[in-house]
Amino acid sequence: MAIREALTRADPAKRSFRSNQEICVSADHLIRSIVECIEDMILLTSKEKTSWRQKLATAPRFRHRTPPPDPDMILGKLEEALEEFERVIDQVRNNVIEGTGLLTQSMAMRLPVMNRSILETNESLRVFDEKQDERDKDYKRGYDALYNLLHQIRADIQNIAARENNRQNMQGDDQVITRNEVLQILLESKSRAEFTLF
Repeated sequence: MAIREALTRADPAKRSFRSNQEICVSADHLIRSIVECIEDMILLTSKEKTSWRQKLATAPRFRHRTPPPDPDMILGKLEEALEEFERVIDQVRNNVIEGTGLLTQSMAMRLPVMNRSILETNESLRVFDEKQDERDKDYKRGYDALYNLLHQIRADIQNIAARENNRQNMQGDDQVITRNEVLQILLESKSRAEFTLF
């Protein structure tokens, strides 16, 4: 139960405790200690039942057997590993809290400077925006003046073309009238000449 509580305190759902190197090493050590304690408990609780044939088969070989540790020693080893794991978690947590506090203080010291800089930038942008609005108005006035000038030139050119067209039409009409008059005079003089001949 204590192991589960220690692992829960590391809060693996929110953040993997393996992402921190110190916690990762301590967790590996805790897991190895748990496995070793389980092995020792199994060895301690299991009674070796061997037949005389098995003893005879193993007799020529010498095996050095270490006696299994007693249950209090096994639980003490597990408790030490658990305490070390909790100590590392507490230390890392405290370091993170301290780092967060330092970062918060640093940000609190920088905020007035950042705020002043933002206000200055905002004022500069406002002035730039006003100047840009003036430039836009100047461009619009210049464009409107140029448009009106081009429109007036076009109207003047159309008037000149219309007058020239009228002048040519009148000149053509005058030529027709003059030709008609000349023809009239010629016809009259021809008819007089014919009349005088008879």
